[in-house]
Amino acid sequence: MNPTRTELKITIAKLIEVAYFRRQKGSYYYQKLDSQKGCLSINGIELNKDPVSLHIEYKKERGLWLVDYMFLHLIESNEDYVKKALCPRDVESTLF
Repeated sequence: MNPTRTELKITIAKLIEVAYFRRQKGSYYYQKLDSQKGCLSINGIELNKDPVSLHIEYKKERGLWLVDYMFLHLIESNEDYVKKALCPRDVESTLF
């Protein structure tokens, strides 16, 4: 399955946001990994100064680690930050 041009633009924009809020004071992350799949959860403040948790799932394909799925979770306050790595589909399934 190949992503559309719009999906690629969104993905690139989210990765830029990750780079931005990983540099912010108070941001932190959790990662879990096995031999074929990994999930990364990053807590921080996004560009509009709202607290968010970004969840990224990546998988190993032909020896490369590739982003497979992302979910940006807008949260009410930094008390709602995640305390462990969660895969994005798991987060979505609890919300919708």
